[in-house]
Formats: sequence, structure tokens, C-alpha cells
Amino acid sequence: MSAFAGSGSGAVPVTSMIRSGATFDIAGAISIIALLPLMVAAPGVGCMSRRQPCRD
Repeated sequence: MSAFAGSGSGAVPVTSMIRSGATFDIAGAISIIALLPLMVAAPGVGCMSRRQPCRD
């Protein structure tokens, strides 16, 4: 018998937890990809903040 057998209330099925975890992972990745350029441009750091190409 496993050490985890019988633990937990069973109120939330494991498949539901896995599905919602994957959804949060995807939503987090999309928000990071979408908001990172805005966060870099906000304080004026980064070469694309003034819509000019990067200089060498």
C-alpha cells in the first residue's frame, strides 16, 4: 500500500487539478510574452522604447 493511499478529501479530482494547472501555465506564458515588451519600454530602458533600431 502506498503512503499516499487514502489521503485527501477527493473534493477536487486530480484530472481537474491537472487541467486547471495547465491552463494557468499557458495563461502565464501568454501574459509574460505579451507584457514583457511593455514593462521593458515603460522605464525607457531598451533600444526599442523610442521606436528606433538598436545601435551596435
